[in-house]
Amino acid sequence: ACDPAANILADTIRSPWTPDSIIRLIGKYADILSFQPDGAFFDAAEIDRLSRLSGLPVIIADIGFGWRRPAQTRYNNTEWTMYGNQTAAGAAYKTFVAGSAGSGKVLGLQKCQYIDQFLLQPEATLKPGMLDFDGSPHQPFTSLVVAANADAQRAFRGEK
Repeated sequence: ACDPAANILADTIRSPWTPDSIIRLIGKYADILSFQPDGAFFDAAEIDRLSRLSGLPVIIADIGFGWRRPAQTRYNNTEWTMYGNQTAAGAAYKTFVAGSAGSGKVLGLQKCQYIDQFLLQPEATLKPGMLDFDGSPHQPFTSLVVAANADAQRAFRGEK
């Protein structure tokens, strides 16, 4: 059964590769535009452009933030923007989330990769997460993400 009152989420787009004509077409058939940004910096102008073209609010999908660590010497590549340490990665995450919450266009976002993952694609690649390979939280990064999300939720609701 289908809920006729449910929102239809469009396939996730990446705007550098998605023509404006497709973004406009999504607006005719979906209720929410899903967007995966390139990079770890909130781009309010790009969100405004996507919302204007589609006529839809936006959900940001697949954002990631990592940091350098000794074990990384095993990997030739990493996915996501890499910062010098967990605190810097957490600060960048907070800035991104705060920009999203204050944009007036973003309904929510999804952080990619909750646990570290090693991939061969085609080279050894680390996808850094909030949890280490053994499931233990990376601290202080995990606490910084939780705090940033709580701040963003308050801002989204118009609370201080």
